[in-house]
Amino acid sequence: MTSWWQWNPSEGASRGGFAVIGVGRFGSAVCSELAKAGAEVLAIDASQRAIDELRQINPAIEARVVDCTDEEALRAAGVLDMNTVVVAMSEPIEVSVTATLIVKDGAGTRVKQVIARAKAACERGLGWRSGHRGEWCPGLRPWVQTVSQQLLAGEVLVVDYGYEAYELDHCDRPFGTLAGHSGHRRIDDREELINRPGTIDLTSHVNFTELAQAFLDEGFEVGLHTQAAWMLDQGILDQAGDL
Repeated sequence: MTSWWQWNPSEGASRGGFAVIGVGRFGSAVCSELAKAGAEVLAIDASQRAIDELRQINPAIEARVVDCTDEEALRAAGVLDMNTVVVAMSEPIEVSVTATLIVKDGAGTRVKQVIARAKAACERGLGWRSGHRGEWCPGLRPWVQTVSQQLLAGEVLVVDYGYEAYELDHCDRPFGTLAGHSGHRRIDDREELINRPGTIDLTSHVNFTELAQAFLDEGFEVGLHTQAAWMLDQGILDQAGDL
């Protein structure tokens, strides 16, 4: 536990307590170390058995059975009122990421610091929660299949605005990429986009992970490059030097 994170008691005195979500072997160790250092600890787990085992280890720790994917339940338990929350479980990843996002971004949260084993997963874009929006292109695979059937030999070069899936699905991009253009003006308001059919040019970013997988499934060799990397590979610097 100490190799992953260790509380500094001199700092903790001003932090107003810790909530630990997930009290398996690792979470129980975190609770015990914090309690030993004199911190106020609130332990949360969906398993009654896990909570009972923690109470046997240290009856002084406040421990409650709570579904950590239920924002209202976490709020009622007092988790969102804590200054620091440790999300101590990493599996299942969806549960860990959801708990991390709730304590970090939940309505009215007072949490100042979130320490999560699933933080890296969230940063890779696995953090969809209720209300997250994204675009789906049902015509993408049929288009790739058509290209595959028509192309006997050669290469396919696809150039467009887009991201890989982990960037599109990032928890900091909760509203997707759908946008419109009309009269040289960019429009992001969803209601205006819906209420003016046929008068706005609609666009969204390409999911290059999905596109690449579709080509792979058709037997293509695939390479993903940013525009800058591709132009450098094509020798743009050498060509610029010849000007």
